Amino acid sequence: QERAPSREPHNKDKDKDHKEKFEREMECLDEGLRALCSEMDSDKDGFISRWDFFAAVQKNEEVAKTILPKRDASLTMKCPDTFDEVERIFEHMAGSKGRISYTDFAIYWQSAKAPKEKLASDLHDIFKIIDVGGNGEISRLALLSAVETSPLVAVRLLPGVDTQDPEQAFTATQDLFDKISHGKRRVTLLDFEEHFKKRRPSLTMSRSKAAVQPGNGLLWRSHLY
Repeated sequence: QERAPSREPHNKDKDKDHKEKFEREMECLDEGLRALCSEMDSDKDGFISRWDFFAAVQKNEEVAKTILPKRDASLTMKCPDTFDEVERIFEHMAGSKGRISYTDFAIYWQSAKAPKEKLASDLHDIFKIIDVGGNGEISRLALLSAVETSPLVAVRLLPGVDTQDPEQAFTATQDLFDKISHGKRRVTLLDFEEHFKKRRPSLTMSRSKAAVQPGNGLLWRSHLY
């Protein structure tokens, strides 16, 4: 009787890829935010489950004030409106993955604490990271490359998309470029700003490579990438 082919090598490769991505994400977080994510992550698998998220909102005062600034987090399991708001925020961060990566959480956390008037400069900084040639224009390939190589850029531009899935990331990035460019072959900073100013800002970026810092709404220069 023939044996079914073993899936073990494939699973090992998948586990290795997940571990490497998780380690890159951890390097992008400062110590305080890394500790907060780890505290929320009950089984330490690198993701915050729905159960973890709801528990943190109710038990951690800092999380409660940041996630639910206008509501009483102690009523999460008693008030339908508060429960629905926590669920909505979880779905926003988790997207189709059904769980929140540390980077997903960090980007939302940064957005919640960042001054909203910084949006214009934030977009300019993000544009410069993607525009590696510094010519003031972004090609479709440059956008694809940035999403592939930078977890922070990927989460900022494609919230809710499972960018660990190459096909999903590729398709979503192509769609995003089409929406920004309106049929043009290159995207300018003005195009970029006009598109994203219609959406809520989700991170603040320094002019060079960055690490997420909690609390102050800023991302400082770093050597991590």
